[in-house]
Amino acid sequence: MKNTFSAVILTMLFLQAHAQVMDSTWYRPQQLINLPMPPIAGTAISGENIDEGFFKDQVILLAFGNLVNVASLKNIEVLNMLQKDFKGHPFKILSVIPNAKQDVLDFNSDSLNTGLAQTLRSSFHLPPMEYPVMAACDQRNPDNSLHVACDNVVKDYLIGGYPVICIVDRRGIIRFVHVGLAPKEQMERWYNVVSGQVGLLLKEE
Repeated sequence: MKNTFSAVILTMLFLQAHAQVMDSTWYRPQQLINLPMPPIAGTAISGENIDEGFFKDQVILLAFGNLVNVASLKNIEVLNMLQKDFKGHPFKILSVIPNAKQDVLDFNSDSLNTGLAQTLRSSFHLPPMEYPVMAACDQRNPDNSLHVACDNVVKDYLIGGYPVICIVDRRGIIRFVHVGLAPKEQMERWYNVVSGQVGLLLKEE
């Protein structure tokens, strides 16, 4: 019965996520191109401090997503690939997720029976996030659902829908913004565009 209940809940979450419709509010983050990145401070789920030192002299890819957005979850594999492709370079990925820390920890855990978030990842065979991840919310939703639990950080980036990536140069200026996830048939091209943007910024002095 418990497994059936979990499957129903997970199906409902994915159906709700698929029902999202992009509108003009989704594209507001593009207004930030060529502006300094709004400050981000906190602690990654690994315990790493997210402060000025984290960003200093690094090309940064900020990835905004949430635990019940299908495209955000599909984006994990792409971000893992970018992390590997630019290993050894002054490049970092930071995923900012407006869910509670415990839910994000549960999602990334390989242990069984660690909550609905872990069930979500294991049920849909999603990889763990292999890059720094910051949960932006202090508390879970009152109903313990996995929906967005706060607007901390994401409001400063004008986020109206998920996923969003912002690429920041080593001076802290946002140089590239992409909203949504490319269709499967365009994914290779999209990946090349994103990795190309990172490569160009790495060449800048």
